Amino acid sequence: MQQSYGASSPTVPPAWREAIEEFELILVALGRRRDTIRTRITHLRTLARGIENPSPRIQESELLLWCGRQNWLPETRHSYYSSFRQFFRWFERTHDHPNPTVCLSSIRRQLPPPRPIPDSELDEALACAVPRTRLILRLAAEMGLRAGEISRIHSQDVEIRAGGLVILKVQGKGGKARLLPLTETLLTSMRELAPYGGYIFPGNDHGHLSPRWVCHLASRALPGNWTLHTLRHRFATTAYNATGHDLVAVQRALGHSSITTTQRYADTAIDLTQVIRAASLKGIRL
Repeated sequence: MQQSYGASSPTVPPAWREAIEEFELILVALGRRRDTIRTRITHLRTLARGIENPSPRIQESELLLWCGRQNWLPETRHSYYSSFRQFFRWFERTHDHPNPTVCLSSIRRQLPPPRPIPDSELDEALACAVPRTRLILRLAAEMGLRAGEISRIHSQDVEIRAGGLVILKVQGKGGKARLLPLTETLLTSMRELAPYGGYIFPGNDHGHLSPRWVCHLASRALPGNWTLHTLRHRFATTAYNATGHDLVAVQRALGHSSITTTQRYADTAIDLTQVIRAASLKGIRL
């Protein structure tokens, strides 16, 4: 039986529920990742519950007014609009109804500066964390892994090659895998958590912890407002400065499709005071 990522709910009108379930099957057939499907279905169910129309056959004005009432950050609005566009393009083709998302404009998202957690704050968290959480923090801080990548690590993803080189096959975003060297201490910690093999972080999400719970464990262990994602920023920044500002290498390690995304993660250690002094005009009298 097909697992639904948006389980039936009496608050979702029947016409919406039927269309959303059909669309979910399409996403599964197209090979979309579980996390992606879950996000799309959640967005659509939010729309179905909130808009005053019992059917997906909505008009542009209805959708635009409903979206205008939502207090979303630009990144969230961008994600919702993407879900709506995909759904209603499919709905237009299969149900002969005009696509109402043509009224939705592109969302300009501000690029926040890198926010790497200081090592002093990380050391404090590591000292107090239990072994499972400590390993989660280290995988993000030392290898730059995402929550979803951490949650799905399996003993079969570890390969020991000639000369003792240990490689971790990371199941990345969008189904793209990448190979990263694994340090001896991380390997030891993984074996201690899963001495008989299997998922390193077993749980109820298809046998492993959910990415959301991985983030929760990290946030609970980290001081202040630091999150798992700031550990990924820490990795990017440290690696970028240690490799002579090799942004391409950092991009590959992080699994980014675009190097522009990597630039949002890596904070430079260059002393800008020296830069300004070098550009200052000489011989100017006040």
